[in-house]
Amino acid sequence: MKQMSSSSTLALPQLGLGMYTLTPEEVTRSISDGFKAGFRHVDTAPSYKNSEKAVGEAIQSSRVPRSEIFLTTKLSPKSMKSYDHVVNALEGSLKELQTPYVDCLMVHWPAVAGLSPSDERNVPLRHDAWHAMEDLKRRGLCRSIAVSNFLPRHMESLGSHPDINQIELHPLCQQRETVEYCQEHGISIQQHSPLMA
Repeated sequence: MKQMSSSSTLALPQLGLGMYTLTPEEVTRSISDGFKAGFRHVDTAPSYKNSEKAVGEAIQSSRVPRSEIFLTTKLSPKSMKSYDHVVNALEGSLKELQTPYVDCLMVHWPAVAGLSPSDERNVPLRHDAWHAMEDLKRRGLCRSIAVSNFLPRHMESLGSHPDINQIELHPLCQQRETVEYCQEHGISIQQHSPLMA
């Protein structure tokens, strides 16, 4: 993953290690090799199904100080059902990751499980989930709150702007309207699939 520059001052590493599609064994090897090469950003999610526990164990065994690692995890669409679901999801992730906080807590998708992103029933659910994330940030359990795959209309429904929007961005998927919206509102843009893979 790569961050594009914006007016945000969030200290986000330029490149990161995404754990999507990796087996637990590949997670361990990727983090070990990545840290040796100088990477310090790890992006994971419970819905990747490769075990946040494997990520936590790999970080622990790396001996890289936690303060030098930018760790992102995501809320799955099924975790977006209520305030309590969001809190429980992060607490579960922190336990698996063996850390007292994550540097970034991200909404993985703009829709609750079972609903399409354009379904209006998502609006109050997104808002409640975002309120829970703001409270978790105030409690110090996450240092930044973000979204993934959100269009401007989805971000508008939150009530406040995210620190980051992680979107697919490459020559064949430029998302100009979303990029412009993020730039206008000081939201850092983080690319996923920058190599179209």
